[in-house]
Amino acid sequence: MIEISQNNPTKNMNQRSPRLFIPLIIVASTVALGALNGCPTTAETNIEQAQFALDHCNPASSTADTACQQAVDDANAVLATDPTNVEAGILASSGYLGLAGVDFLQFAAKLVALQSGSTNDFKQVQTLVSDVESTNSRTIDLVQLQSSKTVLVTAMAGQSSGTPLNDRGFFQLGIIQAIDGFVRPIKSISTDSSGNIDASNITDATADILKQNYINSDSNLSTSGTTDDKTLKATREGYCRCKLSLFGYGAACVRDLVKCELQSSTPTGTEQDYNNDGTCGTAASPGKKASGATCGTAGGGTDDCAALRSPSGLVACKASNTE
Repeated sequence: MIEISQNNPTKNMNQRSPRLFIPLIIVASTVALGALNGCPTTAETNIEQAQFALDHCNPASSTADTACQQAVDDANAVLATDPTNVEAGILASSGYLGLAGVDFLQFAAKLVALQSGSTNDFKQVQTLVSDVESTNSRTIDLVQLQSSKTVLVTAMAGQSSGTPLNDRGFFQLGIIQAIDGFVRPIKSISTDSSGNIDASNITDATADILKQNYINSDSNLSTSGTTDDKTLKATREGYCRCKLSLFGYGAACVRDLVKCELQSSTPTGTEQDYNNDGTCGTAASPGKKASGATCGTAGGGTDDCAALRSPSGLVACKASNTE
């Protein structure tokens, strides 16, 4: 299995034979324990079986979901009695990624490249999602993607950095949270034949998931020892834009940001008045000023999108932990 360097997440990505991030240390430690004890324990056997199943778990093929599910089941059998077993947490998380149809290395590579591209971040990830789903003939499953995070959140609770296994757990969790921070809003919208976006499915609950992704992903990546500046900045950008707006982070800001980034033409009016000129929203759906009052004039989408996408302090925000 190949490895992704925490200091340079793109290292060795061109050698991708596996499609899920599975640390070598899992196999080595399991074999070593079995050799020392004579007969492997049930937990060791389950971890070995989960590793074997993951060798046949391919996110690009729904026909491999049986193997992905087997990996999840075997790893969860360990977690049932030892919920903070990092090895089992990483394996279960990887199995859930397979069921979600998400190739860890493919999406991690895109995350690293975001800060280098001229196209906005959400657009780059939207193109990747579309290409992946078209090529694989399967849609990305947000429920399974959420599970890939939550199982690892539990396993890493109370863990400290400084060991290879724990650092890999923090790294995998941070990257998955960052991936979900981009993929979830993209998968939550719909676009009509005219290119207009309906973002109404980005609810307060969705925004809360995204907020936790943004706040925790860079912390976990930093804890893992990741120092790649571009990766860390990419994880923070969406959160920083709304955090620095006149309204702070919230579902309405996320909806506006997605429309400003992805709609084929600039929205006629945003839900909120980001440049504070009293013009926002539409005649059918009036927008709000920072004071809570309704905008007196509909429209202004171009100026509001510009203010939202490039708020004062964005560079400094992206350069520091979001906590």
